[in-house]
Amino acid sequence: MSDASRSDRRERPGAEDRRFWPCLAVGMASLIAWRAASFVPAFPVRGQVLVGGEPAAGAVVEFHPLGRFGLPLGRPRAWTRADGSFELAGEDRVGTPAGSYAVTVVWREPLDLVGEPAAGPNRAPDAYARPETTPLRAVVAAGANRLPPFSIDATPARPDATHAPRGMIDR
Repeated sequence: MSDASRSDRRERPGAEDRRFWPCLAVGMASLIAWRAASFVPAFPVRGQVLVGGEPAAGAVVEFHPLGRFGLPLGRPRAWTRADGSFELAGEDRVGTPAGSYAVTVVWREPLDLVGEPAAGPNRAPDAYARPETTPLRAVVAAGANRLPPFSIDATPARPDATHAPRGMIDR
């Protein structure tokens, strides 16, 4: 082999590196799979959350897929309006793919600590905050979905002022 042909190969990065082509193939396959996953159709979902019969204004409602590894664009979530109603949205689209979901609800009591807003205790029972323990379920079908209200009967007991974290006691 002549010195000229060796120098030509050295000038082309990756030409002799056997890892270049498999890495390129894996990268391209990942890109194609990611783009294909982003085209999973999403369907609009509307619902309402009531806690103790009262609209849970400002609650966070999140859908967790059951029986699937995950959603391509993150978990769909919504913040409830004053009447407890919500419209589900993913990271960059309205709705969520068809399927079965565990539904979590976190409804924080707003606090004002020395002029700074803060999230207080969860006004819904803690079991509703985790996908493993929430009894709330939803099935999303192809097309527009109007779910029956999620009604949470129990409200947690208010913490006693003697057990409140420091700085949370009204003076």
